[in-house]
Amino acid sequence: MQIPSTENHTIILNETSIYQVYSFESSVAVSKEDISKFATLLQDENPLHHDEAYAAASRFGGIIASGPHIMSLFTSMVASHFSKLCPMVGTHFEFDFLLPIMSEDNLTMRWTILTLDPFSKPNKIPVRLNGLVESSRGITIKAVGDILLFPSNSPARI
Repeated sequence: MQIPSTENHTIILNETSIYQVYSFESSVAVSKEDISKFATLLQDENPLHHDEAYAAASRFGGIIASGPHIMSLFTSMVASHFSKLCPMVGTHFEFDFLLPIMSEDNLTMRWTILTLDPFSKPNKIPVRLNGLVESSRGITIKAVGDILLFPSNSPARI
């Protein structure tokens, strides 16, 4: 791990520069089958996730994804991304659902670092993230998340 500069708070993890406004994104298509399968795994019997006729007659006009489904995709994206750079854990996430996620939506999920504080705690770096999920209809979810990065104890490279 490189000791970060006090001016720009940049750290190097596994040859990747991490800094305020660093972002990463992923795209995912949400199928009707995926929605029903995930809801079934959670024992969520809400017909909005399973019954096409029921969902079509609702104010949504079709099958919608459950909140835990999209939250799981979105938070696991953080874990997958940062765990390739160093050990990490998520400590807190909040979500605002602005629009329903419909079956067959193509989503763009993006996380951006708002803050990172490489000096506050020995051997762990608190990071605050801002997240957006967008479909062709606009922003569907806004989120914030807090994670801790645990860089290796290798000598600093300056």
